[in-house]
Amino acid sequence: MASFTVKLKVWNPVDPSRFAEIEAWADTGAAYSWISKARLEPLGVQKVRRLQFRTIEGHTVERDLAAVFLSAEGYTGGDNVVVAGFRSFGSAQFGVFGTGRRSRAQKN
Repeated sequence: MASFTVKLKVWNPVDPSRFAEIEAWADTGAAYSWISKARLEPLGVQKVRRLQFRTIEGHTVERDLAAVFLSAEGYTGGDNVVVAGFRSFGSAQFGVFGTGRRSRAQKN
């Protein structure tokens, strides 16, 4: 499992003029991409469901998923990302497969 940074463009699928360009940590072992609520709210993206996640400490947390479009490293597509409330972590973490292709998102 490796981590590195990647530049992302994230936008609202209903209103593509509402977008953000961010630098995110990419994690090749990640199952989900997590983007902070502060980054997603100005885009006006809609929450689509709520999921439970187990933290590294063994706690269970519940987080919303939001529908977005993402573009990174020549790949573009729709995704559901976890709406995160980061404390000291940063504003985004991008889930990727080791092949360089995006996965669906990452855990807080």
